[in-house]
Amino acid sequence: MKFKELANLINSLKGYQNNINFATNSIRIQFFKKNSKVINYFLWIDPHWRIRLKNKIIQSSYNYPFHSTNRNKNQEDKMFYKWCSQADAIRTEKIKLIEFNDIGDLKITWENGFVFENFANDKLEASSYFYDYKNLNVYEVYPGKILIDKLKKREK
Repeated sequence: MKFKELANLINSLKGYQNNINFATNSIRIQFFKKNSKVINYFLWIDPHWRIRLKNKIIQSSYNYPFHSTNRNKNQEDKMFYKWCSQADAIRTEKIKLIEFNDIGDLKITWENGFVFENFANDKLEASSYFYDYKNLNVYEVYPGKILIDKLKKREK
């Protein structure tokens, strides 16, 4: 599969609502139909990434607050939620366009002008994954290539 084909597949979800969640400094963008209890599509994106508006970086995987040795659970939770809140402007905003360049860098543009960029920079681990539970495929994006694996059917 070519990067343009994967972008077209994801862009075909126009009209779906989306939501962003954080798991440490990785991001999951879910795509779902209104009032649906089932998430059939999502992007899982590992570092390195950034969110910007015009020429200002709003948030990045680099400024994740726990690269330090701070281990106070209450303080960590507060810092993590504060860090996550930097993405509130796009948390449920409509996605305008998803693109991949020839090396596999991912660019997502939201309707409100925010831009998300993920950089394919590791030959051993994928930088992003697109999960398609409707067709039971996961698309793993590596520098210069996409691998497709089969997913197991989810139990109800």
